[in-house]
Amino acid sequence: MAQALLPWSRSFLDPKAAAVTLDFARGPATARYDAEIKRLRTQLGRTPESLCVIDMSGSGAPVMAGWELDKPLQIASMAKLALLLAAAQLRDDVQSVAQWAGLKKWRDVAPTLTRAWLKGKAPAFKALVGQPSSLPQFDAIFNGERFDAAADAVPEFRSSWPSIAKHGRHSRAHLLAINDLHVRERPTAPPESLKTRDPKEYDRKRQKYESDFTEFYDSVLAPVPFDDLLLLAIKWSDNEAASACLSRLGLPYVWAVLHQLGLYDERAQQGLWLGNVYRSLFSSKVFRSPGRLQSKRIATRVAQHEGDDEKTPTSTQVGTARICCLVFAALIQGTLFQRSNQLALDYLEFRPGDVAVGNVPTNFKLFSGEMVPGKFGQTLMHLSKIGILGTLWSEGAYLLHLPNPVEAPADAGAAPPDPTRLLGRSVAVCALHASADVIASAGKGVLEISDKLGV
Repeated sequence: MAQALLPWSRSFLDPKAAAVTLDFARGPATARYDAEIKRLRTQLGRTPESLCVIDMSGSGAPVMAGWELDKPLQIASMAKLALLLAAAQLRDDVQSVAQWAGLKKWRDVAPTLTRAWLKGKAPAFKALVGQPSSLPQFDAIFNGERFDAAADAVPEFRSSWPSIAKHGRHSRAHLLAINDLHVRERPTAPPESLKTRDPKEYDRKRQKYESDFTEFYDSVLAPVPFDDLLLLAIKWSDNEAASACLSRLGLPYVWAVLHQLGLYDERAQQGLWLGNVYRSLFSSKVFRSPGRLQSKRIATRVAQHEGDDEKTPTSTQVGTARICCLVFAALIQGTLFQRSNQLALDYLEFRPGDVAVGNVPTNFKLFSGEMVPGKFGQTLMHLSKIGILGTLWSEGAYLLHLPNPVEAPADAGAAPPDPTRLLGRSVAVCALHASADVIASAGKGVLEISDKLGV
């Protein structure tokens, strides 16, 4: 069985083949780029604490530069990248097993896939199958009815949109409906100061808070399809949606994917790691606890106030600038997933038309008037971090695909270039622990360096 599955299942049968790798340029040009980035660091001051740049603009191998590339830091909402990667990998695996095993019925998919994991070479997936309660909830994630009705064996996430094939081109009405769900009022926790002033009242309000959140999950989020939950978690950085996604995927599966893709080194405790939910599920009857897999690393956390101890142990959301940036670059180059690479990009992408109609998720508003004044509508892709920026410090990341300006020719004899074609700079940037204005300055500086050196 394992040998028969080998051609299409490198992700869980061959641990080494699945690691994310890119060949980077070496030599004087790379040294000059790195020197320019080091000069940029002196201009920016204390932050970003860690920065990685991968410039893919030239015809040769990409250039990587930055500082403190492998310093493990608390990355808060940017760890939601792990959700996206796990969902895309699961879709890859389901599609592979369905097509190569010739499955026609959805009921046969999960048993066949778990047998493949069990018989494969990857220890991470063997451990996953060893605890069946931690397996992904296939029926809650995928549209099994459509799978049975179609002939292409392409799995689709459950969605309120007619087809996942149209993902990335959702209607304005659909995106606004998801945004309305995101801004729905959440229960408010009682202030911690009440715990000292009136312990009984604090306990009463705390119980009501947990009860209200359970009601929110079971009555509001339970009917939301997985695709919509993932959009909420990635584009709107919705913590409750992220926890609901984790409930359906299971933290052990997310860990297995990060380990298998080579994005987390358990021995060195470095890389991208998500080991807990963003919001407790409390006593929800619909959503299960997704498990708990904590990082042992004590990483530098975000300093919220001057004088805070930055060596305080972090939460389980840990990452490095190199790994986060490598994920963006690998997605752009199409090397991360065999089948679901574009699907993963679609969750991170927004298009020029989104700006024109004002339909911009919260995460994208930061650079609207800052990165490329007057030419923002020409931006093919721009990710201004996953997660809402705080008032002082925050993790930050963005992906810059900046086309050349589109101008009509002088003789007006030919149509201008298609603004959706990828031209000009193609730069993945990950800046960790920086204020919003510093992140914007870092982005501008990186683009100037890329243009100056002509990479």
